[in-house]
Amino acid sequence: MHMQVLSDVDLAGLVDRLVANELPGGRGIGAWRSLLRANATLMRQLETDLEQQTGLALADYDVLAQLAIADGELRMTDLANRALISRSGMTRRVAQLVDEGM
Repeated sequence: MHMQVLSDVDLAGLVDRLVANELPGGRGIGAWRSLLRANATLMRQLETDLEQQTGLALADYDVLAQLAIADGELRMTDLANRALISRSGMTRRVAQLVDEGM
């Protein structure tokens, strides 16, 4: 999944407004940033380790794991919902996995 950030959007202002509305006085923002940083670090390491050990990207592993949990049978929409990606993205990912012999 790709995220596009438009250059004319004031991201700093948006974050400031969200913090002001949800975290009065900025309480907790440091903990929130630490959590996000820790999550990103752990996910990067998990993805690196998984790819080195299995040759699979984390997203591909998730698709295969979701199918295994469901005994190999899920509608594309349900699989996409479980893997938290769009249906069209799932269709492309499954096609790629099939092409790779998975």
